Amino acid sequence: MSRQRGGATLLAAAVLGLIAWLGVVTIQLAVAMDHRMALETAADAAALAAVGAAVEGADPVAAATRLASANGASLTTCRCPAYRGAGYEAAVVVSSVIELPLIGIRTIEAAASAEYAGALTADP
Repeated sequence: MSRQRGGATLLAAAVLGLIAWLGVVTIQLAVAMDHRMALETAADAAALAAVGAAVEGADPVAAATRLASANGASLTTCRCPAYRGAGYEAAVVVSSVIELPLIGIRTIEAAASAEYAGALTADP
């Protein structure tokens, strides 16, 4: 009998284990990317809410906080000055915590800004 018998089985098991590990890592990266895209959507919504609230005379920070929270994020920063009747810009940063088995617990941030240039007028 040859002493190398079963070597192919060990190699096949190692290759299958590597393929399975790569599959798990790929799935976790896809979940992280999906979470990041959802966080970017939350940042966009919070920035738009801040601009809308400021133009209407309401508190832009409260509006941004509400929209960020409704989208599963926390408002980290809001550069939302008082509206003075001209153009207006709000910039926000939102964050969220994600936990993945191989990667661990991470805080992810996304930033967005929105602006209001003034009321549109219709041509006569």
